[in-house]
Amino acid sequence: MKINSFYSIRCLTNLHVGSGETNLGVVDNLVQKDTNTKLPTIHSSSLKGALREFFNHYQPAILPVFGNTEKPGLWQFLQADLLSRPLRSDMVPYFNASSPEAIKQFVTRLKDMNHQPPEELIGLSEMEVQSGQPIVLSPNYANATIEEMDWTAKLADNNQRGFYTDFIKEWFGPNLVIVNSEDFREIPLPVIARNHLENGESKNLWYEEIVPYDSRFVTVIIETEEYQEGFLEGLGGFVQVGANASIGYGLCKFNPVKLNSHE
Repeated sequence: MKINSFYSIRCLTNLHVGSGETNLGVVDNLVQKDTNTKLPTIHSSSLKGALREFFNHYQPAILPVFGNTEKPGLWQFLQADLLSRPLRSDMVPYFNASSPEAIKQFVTRLKDMNHQPPEELIGLSEMEVQSGQPIVLSPNYANATIEEMDWTAKLADNNQRGFYTDFIKEWFGPNLVIVNSEDFREIPLPVIARNHLENGESKNLWYEEIVPYDSRFVTVIIETEEYQEGFLEGLGGFVQVGANASIGYGLCKFNPVKLNSHE
């Protein structure tokens, strides 16, 4: 029997999962983006490869779920979709920002996988957010400035503030702000200058796009009961995803999340 399991992924450090593309010579290394939403993503092959490498070191008994050149894997790994990303503010170091479109994608994925989306998640996905007027869900942060875009946030109404439950905080992080969907797609990601030194002399300078730490993703793994226990035990560690492990990029925490199923 196949089991559709949802996992939240929290970036503990900056993340760079490269797309192999450049930005007209301005940014040398871009991150992977969803072809439809243009939001950062982690492609299924990259996610599966990172998990395979992790379990090869820490829990090799479950490697049959990944397969090899001679035998296909027992499980299926779907791409990880962005749920929220940090945006700096004048009232807190940063908000965890999301958009109705990103939340609606999560709602759709839940339905497709025969899970019942929580009412507060549906409510957030249906919020109407005007361009340049993000909405905060806590009265403490009314009129906060979103520094990257010089926006002033307005406070959600009483009904909308009720959507900000423990379930939402677990998935999206604290200090949630909802941004207009088109605005959210257009917010640039940080770009880091990287430099290769040889005997103290700069030999190669390049620019790399990153997904900032504390960003949140969601993924689905289609599992069988066999190997589930070992997989969950192994996930107690930190999984390194993407490039630049030697400088601390890509440390991620995977958490399984219980959801109501239609099945």
